[in-house]
Amino acid sequence: MDTLLLTPHFFLILEVKNIAGTLYFDQEFNQLLRTIHEKEEAFSDPVVQLNRQQCQLEIWLQKFKFPLAPVEGVVIISNSSTVIKASPSYKNLSSTVIRPPVLPSKIASLQQKYSSVIMPKKNINKISRTFDKTRYTTHTRLLISRKI
Repeated sequence: MDTLLLTPHFFLILEVKNIAGTLYFDQEFNQLLRTIHEKEEAFSDPVVQLNRQQCQLEIWLQKFKFPLAPVEGVVIISNSSTVIKASPSYKNLSSTVIRPPVLPSKIASLQQKYSSVIMPKKNINKISRTFDKTRYTTHTRLLISRKI
């Protein structure tokens, strides 16, 4: 988990990948294949990683007795020259794997989807403080949004 955006309406996990070349998301084997300079390399599927992080966050919230908020996530491919491809069976991948310029519209669509306030500001601040005291601190940058 590279970044966690906490809002009163939803939480958003941002998993950022800066990988060059041609990326092929292979759902059958849950892997990401990268081709660069005529060499192919396999990586763990970042969508599977993201789904695991969403579950872990929900478990963490329950462990510390926080109210559950919707937990969404996106994989951001930050290298603008990277080509993204996917196996035909990988449904709706384009809503999970995005480019940086798409992030504001993704957040806006989530704001429309989750219009109700689920998490009061005091709970968001408490979650942030609790993150500071746990193992997530070294792996996560928290963005606490008061305007979203």
